[in-house]
Amino acid sequence: MWYNPLVTWLLRSPLRRLMDRSTLLLTYTGRKSGRSFTLPISYAQDGRRLRLITARHKPWWKNLGHGAEVTVWLRGEARTGRAGLVTLEREARLAAMLAVYRGMPHRLAEHQVDGSLLVEIQLQPLACARRLDHNLNAQE
Repeated sequence: MWYNPLVTWLLRSPLRRLMDRSTLLLTYTGRKSGRSFTLPISYAQDGRRLRLITARHKPWWKNLGHGAEVTVWLRGEARTGRAGLVTLEREARLAAMLAVYRGMPHRLAEHQVDGSLLVEIQLQPLACARRLDHNLNAQE
């Protein structure tokens, strides 16, 4: 998407507060290529759990099965976690979609929920993320 580089730049800049309450950067490893990919995506947070919604036809979620390790750029900090797909009944998936896309009209969410998937990320404690960041800086 043409706007992904712009959103990525914005989330890593001092202007990040314009978007970082609703959008994060997700970095994952491709299961076939082994390459690292980063994409901006909307989220809802409950403690150390992040919920992301995606359409089934978008292929990136296929890389997140079975507790895949991911990194997220969340409110100006790199955090690590484990991601996976979550199977929920339609009503629970609808509630998750409305939490992620705050302000989305209920009728629109009902129309899109059947083609959606829920990805959950369990974040590592913040101390682990800071230790990882410190180790990466020490290696440079």
